[in-house]
Amino acid sequence: MISQVIPVSSSVSRSPLSRPRLTWDCTASALRHRKAVQDEAHKAAGDRWQRSNLVFTTAHGMPIEPRNVNRAYLRTPLGRSG
Repeated sequence: MISQVIPVSSSVSRSPLSRPRLTWDCTASALRHRKAVQDEAHKAAGDRWQRSNLVFTTAHGMPIEPRNVNRAYLRTPLGRSG
């Protein structure tokens, strides 16, 4: 089952976020890195790639199931520490 993608806010309730410059720089850098990783996954998947406007996807471009994120986190040292 694929989860439904739901906007986090309506167009009426959108407001600018106030964050320190360093936070924005780190965020922008992380998103550029994610885009590069996703571009490589797209090349590797070839015709199996499913186009979406999502930042985080499976290796084939599909939405990530929440339970899979939970399982992956629990395999990390931080997740195992409780």
